Amino acid sequence: MRNSLVWVAACFLLASPVSGEVVRGTLLNDDDPYFIKGHDGTIYKAKWHGGSTQFFEGDEFILTDNYGSEKMIDEITDESADVWVEDVSE
Repeated sequence: MRNSLVWVAACFLLASPVSGEVVRGTLLNDDDPYFIKGHDGTIYKAKWHGGSTQFFEGDEFILTDNYGSEKMIDEITDESADVWVEDVSE
């Protein structure tokens, strides 16, 4: 029984999507939802759901990951917000 549970847990973990990619980029607009152009050219939509709103077009940002519930951090002012991130460049 124990081996079965370990096997199921291992399969679940292996099937879970993992991206783990920090994104650095430039803010393209001043209002929610925010659009950020990554340094690699990818466009991300960041939907605000908490934290600071003191962000301005042209600011340089870090997204803690490229998908899901993440942090958006201004590289200069250290203002941060909780956002839902999606890749919209496809």
